[in-house]
Amino acid sequence: MPDYPIGYEPIGTVALLTNPRSGYGSARHATERALSHFNKRGVESVAFTAMTAEDNGRLIRQALDDDDFDAIVVCGGDGMINSALQETADTGIPLGIIPAGSGNDTARHFRIPMDPGAAAEVIADGFVTTTDLGRVSDDNGQSKWFATLLGCATDAYASRRADSLTWAKGPNKFTLAIAREIIRPTTHTYRFELEGVRPIPFLSDAENARRIARDGEIPDDGRVVIERQVGMATFGNTRCFGGGRAVCPRADHRDGMLDFTIAELCNPLMYVRYFNDFGSGNHADVPFVTSYRCRRARVECPAMRTAAHGDGEPLMRVPFTVEAVEAAGRYIVPAP
Repeated sequence: MPDYPIGYEPIGTVALLTNPRSGYGSARHATERALSHFNKRGVESVAFTAMTAEDNGRLIRQALDDDDFDAIVVCGGDGMINSALQETADTGIPLGIIPAGSGNDTARHFRIPMDPGAAAEVIADGFVTTTDLGRVSDDNGQSKWFATLLGCATDAYASRRADSLTWAKGPNKFTLAIAREIIRPTTHTYRFELEGVRPIPFLSDAENARRIARDGEIPDDGRVVIERQVGMATFGNTRCFGGGRAVCPRADHRDGMLDFTIAELCNPLMYVRYFNDFGSGNHADVPFVTSYRCRRARVECPAMRTAAHGDGEPLMRVPFTVEAVEAAGRYIVPAP
């Protein structure tokens, strides 16, 4: 097992990156609140403005090269956190979060306060935890990191649609987008080659029975191949996306594994009937859900016309390999 160090670390100087357009402009106010709290706590902060993911990456690389900062702090949503992870993953530098986005699923998972002042206090306290991250790689050697979940099917199309719903705010944006997609779900055939498959602890008898009926028992070599049309197909390092929808309710960010949830293709009315149970993580009685836990997976779907989305951002087109990378992420979080 890898080492997952946790504990207090001195936070004297931080690089604070903000996209003022995040959260429909709320990030600007959140940044001002955070800077005020840092000043009161004696934390020196250098503020940077990043209007795009490219700006964010360039500024973080600059901050890392300077080697003057105890932590990188982002004020924004899951997309901005994702762009920061592309630079901070596997470096040992802790990432602090001032939530100011639409879904804020990364912050929710780590119990980071939504109030920017309280979130800044957490960063100043300096309790750091180590976690796994997800990594998706194409056949050309290009890789992207993600913190929460990676959507590969209708969930990817829904994330793309949510980006276009500029008039909708907060978690309602993704709810509307997924509702639109399940009315006319895509009917592509996917191939998933799962490796290192293990049983999910505490999975209900009903869920286990559905999995066995569809795909058989888990073989001794831990390799499972699934090839069929599916509705949603989500790999989870953490539990939720879309503003708190627990699609992978048993995912553990410190087990070196990804949970894999399939929402089987079915009548759209079935999705509507069980929509709240599915989103709340109560999958025991949801007949179209199949769940796995694996170390890595190969995903293929020649007909898919959008990229798989991780942390709500387009990351990689099929075919690709997705895997859990142990102890690759470090976050500043509330002390337990």
